[in-house]
Amino acid sequence: MNAATKLGAYLAALAVVFAGALAVGNAVGPVGPAADPSPVVQTEDGHGGMDMDGDG
Repeated sequence: MNAATKLGAYLAALAVVFAGALAVGNAVGPVGPAADPSPVVQTEDGHGGMDMDGDG
């Protein structure tokens, strides 16, 4: 078995494992507490209040 064949087999096995984990995750759904749905607060200048114009 040459290196290209080994690498191809490894990548194929990795894809199968990833697809299986994705399928199980979709079947089970979210586990644990839900994320906080509060919106992100933005300032009116859009820069988070940081002065970027260089005047001090």
